[in-house]
Amino acid sequence: MSARVLFVHNKLTPFVRIDRDLLRARYEVEEVAISGRWAAPWRLWRGARRCDALFCWFAGAHSLLPALLGRLLGRPVIVVVGGYDTANIPEIGYGHQRGGLKKYVARATMRLATHLIANSCFTRDEAVRVAGASREKITVVSHGITPLALSATDAERRTDTILTVGNVDRANLRRKGLEPFVRAAARLPRLHFVLAGAWLDGAIDDLRRIAPPNVTFAGHLSDDALAALFRAAAIYVQASAHEGFGLALAEAMGAGCAPVVTRAGALPDVVGDAGVYAASARPADIAAAIAEALSARAPLGAAARARIAARFTLERRADGLATVIDDSLRPTDARSPVSGRPIAGWRDDIGDEASPLVSVVIPTRDEQATIAACLDAVLGQDYPAERMEVLVVDGRSTDRTRAIVGECAAADRAARVRLLDNPRAITPVALNIGIRAARGAIVARVDGHTIIAPDYLRRCVDALRETNADNVGGLMRPRGRGYTGDCIALATGSRFGIGDSRFHYDETGGAVDTVYLGCFRRAIFARVGLFDESLVHNQDDELNDRIVAAGGCVWLDPRIRSTYYNRASWRSLGRQYYGYGYWKVRVLRRHPRALRARHLAPAALVAGLGASAALTATRAIASHPRAPRRRPVRLLALAPWGVYGVASLTAGCTVAARAGWRYLPGLLLSFWRLHLSYGAGFLAALPTAVRADPARIPRLRRGRDAASGTDGDPAKSAPQAP
Repeated sequence: MSARVLFVHNKLTPFVRIDRDLLRARYEVEEVAISGRWAAPWRLWRGARRCDALFCWFAGAHSLLPALLGRLLGRPVIVVVGGYDTANIPEIGYGHQRGGLKKYVARATMRLATHLIANSCFTRDEAVRVAGASREKITVVSHGITPLALSATDAERRTDTILTVGNVDRANLRRKGLEPFVRAAARLPRLHFVLAGAWLDGAIDDLRRIAPPNVTFAGHLSDDALAALFRAAAIYVQASAHEGFGLALAEAMGAGCAPVVTRAGALPDVVGDAGVYAASARPADIAAAIAEALSARAPLGAAARARIAARFTLERRADGLATVIDDSLRPTDARSPVSGRPIAGWRDDIGDEASPLVSVVIPTRDEQATIAACLDAVLGQDYPAERMEVLVVDGRSTDRTRAIVGECAAADRAARVRLLDNPRAITPVALNIGIRAARGAIVARVDGHTIIAPDYLRRCVDALRETNADNVGGLMRPRGRGYTGDCIALATGSRFGIGDSRFHYDETGGAVDTVYLGCFRRAIFARVGLFDESLVHNQDDELNDRIVAAGGCVWLDPRIRSTYYNRASWRSLGRQYYGYGYWKVRVLRRHPRALRARHLAPAALVAGLGASAALTATRAIASHPRAPRRRPVRLLALAPWGVYGVASLTAGCTVAARAGWRYLPGLLLSFWRLHLSYGAGFLAALPTAVRADPARIPRLRRGRDAASGTDGDPAKSAPQAP
């Protein structure tokens, strides 16, 4: 599956179009053209959420918001620089770096970018020297062209035509050297000078007033007409005062034109020793350089064409862009793809084996309805049986869970299943017991009410190796039992029901803040500690927050899939989400940077509905005969109920239209139950947030814990009788 790239620009110029088409050949590209000064935030937010990387042309107002959104979402941000964004040439009034708001916007965009691409060595040096960009961020990737095909007679048909290409406007009269070009024609009256380019303002009239009879203004030309002109011209002139690369110059050289250029900007990078350099951009110096080039136009043209074919091809450009993008998407041993900070102590702890040993840890308590199906799915993996072990850690179940586990263990010919005891009967303790007893370099969590796909473990191992992440997970699909369970599954599987928790819906994948279940490198527990045993709920979110804060990576891979059997009653759903909201406050107290809008929305809803109910019940708006009638206040008080009612009804109808209209009543009840329960739990926990809340995060001791089980005590991790 190719990566998705959000391609942002403010004008589809030829060089921008070339890059877009090159990226489309290798990636899934979503294009955003920002025609105004500022970007549309919502459109960019949706695009940034869907993409794996953002690619912006030029650092300016149009790319500032994409760069900011990309960094907030943990996406790589690649910005191509080298032009008006890095230049400071006050004598011709060109460049954002001259000062003002544009200067600071361009610099802020470059600072936000994770990678910068310069089209030449000159633009790299200018970005560092003038715009204050970090040299370590910059990769030079030259533009590329496809040289025109030339026949054996093309060289013989070349005329004494002197050509330059550039849009005709007042800014380009000096920046592109159009005025010196036209004035130089008066010094060489026997030669034919052609200026090709669209007429954008009244500058064409200024040029016509000074032009001698041997100058032709061709205006805008089609690609075929311009190619014919390149084949016919003997000399191509680029008398620019600033040039980030010179794509038209490269195209002319690729067609065999002898180049005459100034030493401005990146022109020497393109021409090298295959052209003639004018002493300055004055008309006399331009004319002298043209005369010199005419005397050696055949060998110069051949050298120019050979230089372009060797150095500036589309293939080299495409490979260079792909290298930057792929490197930005590939976590390395030195950088976290989320934080960009070094990962201390990273090593390849999985080993070189094709199938490293995987320890599957299953915490259970009263799971008799699903544990058999769960174990069947784990033992039926397409991963090699001899390279996995299954540790079921039971929290003193009162039903037949332990007996069923014993039956499955007896039926497994590979003897992969062990049953461990969890005397405290809470999930984080069970997980820590299993991790300590695990022998594998990889630890995969599977809950007793979850059915994993047949390729689940193989996909997890592949993702760990491909991304160098510390924890990987995939998409979780809820499934219910009975009408109520089905309604709860539909509600918890919808964006309205659970917000932007990506493992519920994101088919693109990438670096995230948390994943469902998780498949870990065992070494990460030695670095950041085990699960926090003071948290009854949300201990997985808290661990992932620690991993990211330590410079590690949590990765979502949509190829990793599992099915989760959710609660079967609205009462149990309410208890579950009340606990989620209550314990989330403790997690956020320890990791405030992990706060997201989805965490606050239910609490804000409960607070709003509660305030609305209280306001409605006051004597000022009650239906008391002596109370003044204040209908607008009453309507305002009821507004939160109406807004949420409309929103939940709209979301319910959207889901019911796909799943069946009979689910609509149950969907609405499920939405209300989970949102109000989560919000009530969150608000109830706020007073406790000011109290001291020490974490209980055990450490994993290398070697000893792995060999001898829980906390180094073999008795605590020995298999228990069912």
